[in-house]
Amino acid sequence: MSTAASSPERFLTFYETYARQPLNPIQNMPKQVGDFRDRVDRETIRGRYGVFHENIEMYLYRHWRAYTCPRVAVFWLGSFALMQHGVVAF
Repeated sequence: MSTAASSPERFLTFYETYARQPLNPIQNMPKQVGDFRDRVDRETIRGRYGVFHENIEMYLYRHWRAYTCPRVAVFWLGSFALMQHGVVAF
């Protein structure tokens, strides 16, 4: 028989220190699969001013998602109509 690498005292020490950590309700909210972003309190500067992207890829991806959602079709159609009006008027 082989002996276990960790002792019960070591496990209890880990469990006691883990249980004494303060509860963070924001990080305990469920997330989608593959969503590794940190949840941020709105009372902080990062949460108040909306710095939600952590790198340029995330920034571009979120802008792409925002400009391809159905509700932005009104903006696209309005921009196209204004451009057509400018071409016809001049």
